[in-house]
Amino acid sequence: MAALTLDALLRSLKKALPSRTCLLVARDEDVLKDEAIRALVDSPWIDRDFNLDVRFAPDLTPESFHALVNTPP
Repeated sequence: MAALTLDALLRSLKKALPSRTCLLVARDEDVLKDEAIRALVDSPWIDRDFNLDVRFAPDLTPESFHALVNTPP
């Protein structure tokens, strides 16, 4: 999986968010992580009622993660 800087993520959100995108936001700096998540959730490419699932890694099993990313919207 390719890593993006926050600046690269913000630039890419101006263009488009590919369909069936699964993003892992992992940073040591909570402020930057929160900014990245906020930018993703607030982007025009996200239909919050239909296409947004927020999960936290400690709460996921491999099976539940697999089901999330392989279930059509």
